Amino acid sequence: MLRLAVILGAILCFGSRAAAQPAPERRVDLTAIKRRLGSEAVFTISSTGKRELLNVATAEVARNAVVVAKLPEKPTWEKKGATVECRLPYRLSGADGELDLVPFLVVAGGAVEYRPDRGPYEARVQLVVRREGAGAGKLSSPAWFMLRASVGAFTPNSVRIEKTGEPYDAALAANTVDGDTVELTVVPGREGPEEAVTVSVTVRRPVIRIAAPARIQGFGLQSCAVDVATDHPAVSVVHLATSAGALESANVKMDGSGNGATRLFSSGLGTAEISVVNPGLKGEIRRVDLVFPFAFLLAAVVGGMAGGLYARYRASRKRTVPHTLLRGALTGLIAAVGLAFGVNLLSIDLAKVWEGRGFTEGLVFLAAALAAAFGLLRPGEAKARKA
Repeated sequence: MLRLAVILGAILCFGSRAAAQPAPERRVDLTAIKRRLGSEAVFTISSTGKRELLNVATAEVARNAVVVAKLPEKPTWEKKGATVECRLPYRLSGADGELDLVPFLVVAGGAVEYRPDRGPYEARVQLVVRREGAGAGKLSSPAWFMLRASVGAFTPNSVRIEKTGEPYDAALAANTVDGDTVELTVVPGREGPEEAVTVSVTVRRPVIRIAAPARIQGFGLQSCAVDVATDHPAVSVVHLATSAGALESANVKMDGSGNGATRLFSSGLGTAEISVVNPGLKGEIRRVDLVFPFAFLLAAVVGGMAGGLYARYRASRKRTVPHTLLRGALTGLIAAVGLAFGVNLLSIDLAKVWEGRGFTEGLVFLAAALAAAFGLLRPGEAKARKA
């Protein structure tokens, strides 16, 4: 028993000494690496992801540490089918210690996509390490990379690469994107001095087009159709705002063809700027001038005068012409304004014609002339006639 205890004690003592010994190290000639690769910086990544920048001519590094050299060249993009690949300006060491492994950032679909059911913006990216030239290679130890973006966040935000040629996935989700590109930053390792690389990725933003007349009559006397269109099938509702006047509906539902419509009702004078307020959508601004209703007033007054003269001679009443014209003008103006706001004061219902065709000088003239010639309906008469 005593002999067995001595043997076990010796084994435990030897094991503890072995565990206390640091991992075997290897010498790295930094000067040769920087000269051969034109490297700006050489650093190591431990198995836990800690970065250590090497600033000496030669260094002793852990045998299982990944040595990384940052090159002075710029990241280069290449389109491959539906994806784009970015060759990152790094070289990593394989199990043989050679700096011949190159990391790539792969963007599925080639852009940050509009996905309102998820982000609404999303990008699916991959990090993959490949051996320069022919043949497979493996890392001496897992290599860590951190992922960041100018908007949104990555899930996961760090990637642990263990094998070469095998892609490791990450997803970027962002609530909104202001510009046409998103900046993605790749950082080797997880902690320590950063030697990051930032690249720009295209954003496919849905473009919203707005169509409307250049001008309409102000003071609420005219409305116009506002047509909305997009070429992106994921856009189901477009939210609009206007700086003047009022929209029949600020939330425009888009059909399967990417089209929708609402109406703008004038109010006062000025310029109505109709804009898209959906976060993340790229919409143009459509300007509609709300002009002084000269044409409306002229048509209403002239129509009223014409109708007044007709009524005067029809009734053969001895009234002066100026009196007849003034009375007809006022009557016609009241009828035309009522029609503009959907109130029919005529024995002939022109409200549906107005609603279907909108403002025309001829229709205003007709309404004013009929009102002056045959009179206005009294309150309640229109409702009684319908009943």
